[in-house]
Amino acid sequence: MAQVTTNAPGVFCWFELGTTDQAAARTFYTTLFGWSVREMPMGESGTYSMLEKGEKDAAGLYQISPEMRAQGIPSHWMNYVAVESVDHAVAKARTLGGKVMMEPMDVMDVGRMAVAQDPTGATFALWQAKKHIGAGVTNEVGAATWTELVTGDTKAAEAFYTGLFGWQAKPQPMETMVYTVFRRGETQAAGMMPKPKEMGGGAPELAHVLRCRGLREDGAARERARRPGAGADDDAAAGGVVRGADGSAGRCFRPAPAGPLVVARRRAQPAGSTARVPCHAPGVTPESASRRRRGSRARDPLLE
Repeated sequence: MAQVTTNAPGVFCWFELGTTDQAAARTFYTTLFGWSVREMPMGESGTYSMLEKGEKDAAGLYQISPEMRAQGIPSHWMNYVAVESVDHAVAKARTLGGKVMMEPMDVMDVGRMAVAQDPTGATFALWQAKKHIGAGVTNEVGAATWTELVTGDTKAAEAFYTGLFGWQAKPQPMETMVYTVFRRGETQAAGMMPKPKEMGGGAPELAHVLRCRGLREDGAARERARRPGAGADDDAAAGGVVRGADGSAGRCFRPAPAGPLVVARRRAQPAGSTARVPCHAPGVTPESASRRRRGSRARDPLLE
């Protein structure tokens, strides 16, 4: 798939970085993936950086506010799921044990959104599209490819997401764990894996990780990630961690035959930071909104 003209309900439709250093993050990701940038004025809040592949929106990023930083909110990725009705989805999320972090709200004529948290603590956004469908390009080099949940309670997460989005859970036994692929009919929607023991259980930011596992990159991207300021480790060429100067991080993969992938890790909200959720609708100003490490795998069921 290349160009996207609509996002069906239950599909991850937008990928957005809230960053402590917008300039550094913009330089890092545009260099790594060859994205272009369209800046959208946000008044006193600066600009929203619409990241484009060709002439299609691929992702977005914005500078998190000093107020958010004071709450200890780090650079993070937010993943949006397309729904037919945000209000209906929010009501259903509550009945399934989810927590609403931000109530449904209209975003001008762009769409309607809300932010929720699953029973295991992972945060995601809901998007009811109007003028903006979300990502206009997916599943190719330089575009989002996969979204994955790492959680300490896969049973609770499975019950929540299958109930909320109508996904079917398909377990994939592996050498050291059972990986779950969520499907929408015949289409893969997302993945889930149990939290590795080495991640520990005490730190809130590591307890539950939503990973935007995608952003397929070409072979040269690994070398671009090594440039000053990119922060790639010595193992990046074989599948190591890349870190943006803003603190956002990812891991490179080379699953044959699709080529390397980058995982943009999203940290869970720090304890006590639920009063304000750092997110924006695609290309929308704050004013208008009133606003792991992966487990060992012998194979990747998603690329078979």
